[in-house]
Amino acid sequence: MGNDGGSIPKRSELVKEKKKDPVADARIQTIARWFYCALSKTLLQVPVVADLLGTLYNREAILEMLLDRSRYGDADVICPHIHSLKDVVTLKLTPNSAAQYSHTNGTTLMGADESAPRALFVCPITKREMNGRYRFVFSRQCGCVVSEQAVREIEEAHCLVCNKPVAPDDYIPINPDAEQLVKLKAALESRKKAKVNDDGHINEHGC
Repeated sequence: MGNDGGSIPKRSELVKEKKKDPVADARIQTIARWFYCALSKTLLQVPVVADLLGTLYNREAILEMLLDRSRYGDADVICPHIHSLKDVVTLKLTPNSAAQYSHTNGTTLMGADESAPRALFVCPITKREMNGRYRFVFSRQCGCVVSEQAVREIEEAHCLVCNKPVAPDDYIPINPDAEQLVKLKAALESRKKAKVNDDGHINEHGC
């Protein structure tokens, strides 16, 4: 879209790259998911939001889409379940002080290994970089983002960052794997049905 971020390869380029080097293709896909907005395809910039399926977006892109869905032609494919800001959670991310940024074009500067850009954000507990190598989660109650390792090793009934009460099922994995995504979709559908019933509308049984 705009001039405020980097670009990711087109699908045709990914297919060609995959034939040459499947490892490189997987790396490109990882960078796309963890460094770029799924909707605008621009570099993630605070404020960043996530839906309850663990997909990352720039909040600005979501607002633009809600005002005019045709602005992003693939919006109904990428996020058909987002109809208002209530369908996303604003994330509380910890900037990676080791990351360097180019203030001229808004893209991250690569490290010595140009295939591995420095992560934009880190876990405030473990200091692991949010670059796709490690699993990260966010609380749908408060939006705080931490590594899955931190949640697993520090069993707490409160958020490890802001201390707000949080239940185990409040944590949503960021960029989940296929198995996790199936569970998240089922949970999203259940919440949707529960909300319809709570609002007094016709429920799934027609009552």
